[in-house]
Amino acid sequence: MCNFSIPQFHNCIMETLMPLFIDGRFELGVNYWASANATRMWRDWRPDEIEKDLAALAAAIPGEGKE
Repeated sequence: MCNFSIPQFHNCIMETLMPLFIDGRFELGVNYWASANATRMWRDWRPDEIEKDLAALAAAIPGEGKE
């Protein structure tokens, strides 16, 4: 738990965030649930809906999704 004095807060943030950096790179994980069926996507497999989701994500990134 972070203590909120400035030096202790800084140390807490560094201890919390530094493990996210490995070899000078920021490591980030992402979870995905299909918009059509969320947590049931493996039981109700709809590859066309997943393609739509991924296309929408690509279109939201400037310069991406335009082939």
